[in-house]
Amino acid sequence: MKKNISQQAEYLMELFARFHKAVDAQVIKMPEVLTTRMTMGQLRLMHYLMEHGATSMRALAEYSRVVMSTMTDMANRLVRLGMIKRRQDPNDRRLVLLEVTPKGRKEFAAKHQYFREHVTNILRPLPDSERDKLMQAIQTIEHILSKQKNRQAQSK
Repeated sequence: MKKNISQQAEYLMELFARFHKAVDAQVIKMPEVLTTRMTMGQLRLMHYLMEHGATSMRALAEYSRVVMSTMTDMANRLVRLGMIKRRQDPNDRRLVLLEVTPKGRKEFAAKHQYFREHVTNILRPLPDSERDKLMQAIQTIEHILSKQKNRQAQSK
């Protein structure tokens, strides 16, 4: 599989798109208990809030790389679904923080488990040695991305 780096990049982009499409296809097959429809962007937002706790709209918009009006729309939908709630920042009442509700935690955990099982099924046919190679390659990519992120943060 010798290709130049540009061809390798193209192949990787196609593979990521196919993987994303395979995971998205599982939404259609999702059991009724998980029928609260959320976009991938909303799921990423929920994941961020689960990891970081209550966060300002501005910080979430920056993380998601969207304008404030888009973040407001995403947040409004998740609030209507009961997945997140708004509250004032106790240190600055002008700021609004978003945080995950108990219903949102339960729904996110169920969706996360469902998708983990799907990805596990994708990986299952690979022998352990092939999965180990795949994980090493992914860790290398993760390391490269982490270094890029650190360089970008230092240049600001």
